[in-house]
Amino acid sequence: MDVDGVFNAVCHGITFTELTGCAGEQWLNDSCVHVASLRVATEAMMQHWRQATVVDVVYSIYTQLADEEIRNKYLGTKGHVFTKVHTNRIVCCPTYIDVSFPHWCDIIFDMERRSIWKYDPFHRESFLDELESISAQVYMEMMNPELKMETRTFYGWCQQDGHSCGVLVVHWFEQYLSLARTTPP
Repeated sequence: MDVDGVFNAVCHGITFTELTGCAGEQWLNDSCVHVASLRVATEAMMQHWRQATVVDVVYSIYTQLADEEIRNKYLGTKGHVFTKVHTNRIVCCPTYIDVSFPHWCDIIFDMERRSIWKYDPFHRESFLDELESISAQVYMEMMNPELKMETRTFYGWCQQDGHSCGVLVVHWFEQYLSLARTTPP
């Protein structure tokens, strides 16, 4: 994603820097992270891949729903993202957690590589454990239990402040897609 790129907002464009700066020195909200991730996914799908690849983004607000039936309805229906695993699909799940304080992390499902990538910009074990729990209790519950996925953790890019976690999550998603596109499984 071009950081100098522009999001088309009905009558005018909004730069990526303006979008991520909306929160000032606070966390980005669900919509900001979702829109930025959708932009990254859209741009990635327009690139040349070895095979046609579908890149989906899960809207993080749905993972926060307490009612499991309603949550699974929203998460599993659009294109059967988790219930029908296609080898040409990558799913980004920006994840809002509140372990010690509100914080953005990321879970990426790469179906072709049968891998689940976790990323916490602070690299804290308690946050990574929460991501593991969400991955197992929310997403893997909808998938075929016989499907074996390897869980990995990305330890690059350590957050140095208290408010850039959402931006780092979107950039990790962009970086992962770039690597997945150019690297054979």
